[in-house]
Amino acid sequence: MLRGAQGSLQRVNSSWEILADATDLIAIYDLSTPASACFGSEKCFLKPGELLWAVLEAPTKISVLSSDALCMHVRFDALPNASQETSA
Repeated sequence: MLRGAQGSLQRVNSSWEILADATDLIAIYDLSTPASACFGSEKCFLKPGELLWAVLEAPTKISVLSSDALCMHVRFDALPNASQETSA
């Protein structure tokens, strides 16, 4: 099943911070240098080439420190018909 959503992709070369809503998907891909990410009070460390992702269960402050990472924020409830199937 395909689902519609609104999203953004941000290249991080210092820091990135957002307050994400419950049900949002956050993905962080570390390109070439070590990075750290905080999901609320949980801190994670990424090595180059690693992907970290989570679908949030509650509103959460997300912060990323990296000199070379990609961060994606997907908001499933941002579209009126986000839970309906879409044809490709």
